[in-house]
Amino acid sequence: MKNKLIPLFLCLATFACQAPTQQAINVNNEWSQKMREMATSVNALLPYVYDKAKFENKENLPLVASYIRIFEKNVRNLPIEKGKKSLGADPLMRFSLKRLKGDLSAASEGYSARQFDYSRSVLKSTINHCFNCHTRNDKGVKYSFWNMNVRDLDIPINEKAELFIATRQYEKAAMLLKQGLKSQLDSYYKTPYLREKTIKQLLIVLVRAENDPQKALVDLDEVLKSHEVPAYLMQYVETWKTSLKYWAKNKKDTRGFRPNMARVLRLNARAQKIVKTQPVDAAFVEYLQMSSRLHKMLIDVKSDSQKQKVFYYLGLSYQALKDSGFWELPEVYFEACVRAKKKTKLSKSCFQQYKAELLMGFTGSAGTFLPSPERKKLNELKKISGF
Repeated sequence: MKNKLIPLFLCLATFACQAPTQQAINVNNEWSQKMREMATSVNALLPYVYDKAKFENKENLPLVASYIRIFEKNVRNLPIEKGKKSLGADPLMRFSLKRLKGDLSAASEGYSARQFDYSRSVLKSTINHCFNCHTRNDKGVKYSFWNMNVRDLDIPINEKAELFIATRQYEKAAMLLKQGLKSQLDSYYKTPYLREKTIKQLLIVLVRAENDPQKALVDLDEVLKSHEVPAYLMQYVETWKTSLKYWAKNKKDTRGFRPNMARVLRLNARAQKIVKTQPVDAAFVEYLQMSSRLHKMLIDVKSDSQKQKVFYYLGLSYQALKDSGFWELPEVYFEACVRAKKKTKLSKSCFQQYKAELLMGFTGSAGTFLPSPERKKLNELKKISGF
């Protein structure tokens, strides 16, 4: 079976975008209003999702069921085409909405059938994995009405941080992750992967969501002061610091497709240079910067050729970042690259990358078993690409 984590879901708030005309302003306002309605329904549902007793309490069943239905209705009512005008050509929106609709329907049916553990698990995953959308870059609306006391929840620190991120409370997420690195040092040392995950989550917040290399440098220095960082991870952190210093020194706003793509290519070159002598995780900061810049470019990109190039480099970026929870995004962007412009050199490259990602996901100890719908889609993309 295909080895993937829970699907990634749509943000609860939208990117900010330029609006040079009144029509564009109206479109953006309508999209933002719908997103706000969805966020409000999530805010009402959260206290029950993260409290098993309240979620399963007979007296709460009608109320929780209504909150799930309202959340599901708000997702269905999102104006996708107007969202595209606000968010640009990013295929993640349509992909995430499709997955979100399916999972909310399943959660609602599960709750009605009194399959509480299943329904609650699906709802938690839906909310937690907003992480992937809400850290695309530093553009977006932050709402002030979140009233849940996340710190008191009986869940791991990393899940609490993801919940803060899902609700765009980035400063609280960063603070919590730093506290997590300082506490329970013995357990972190015995499970170095968890410590690595925590540092990476912190970098994702600071690099992509807050666009702040100086703050990231300060926080990594704090990590290095601890004697509980495994040797392999210490090497990564030192390389990340070097990358952040370079970024801080050369940080500036860039407008236009060509200047932005030039910066992406320079970042990719730096990443390729790093991975010649170190594992791919050593180039984590470069790939975070690349993906953030590329997502911003999709807001204003015009031609199919430009879109195809952005999709290609987003696919490459997420290949390097997927172990941090972005598992499905390489396929999303390589497919978008193939469809952006038929029978080009780049569409063929994207098809080859898509095929490799797909087959890897359906390969196990017994071999590769590709379901019929996936095989049909693969043949379709092969034809579009020009092979």
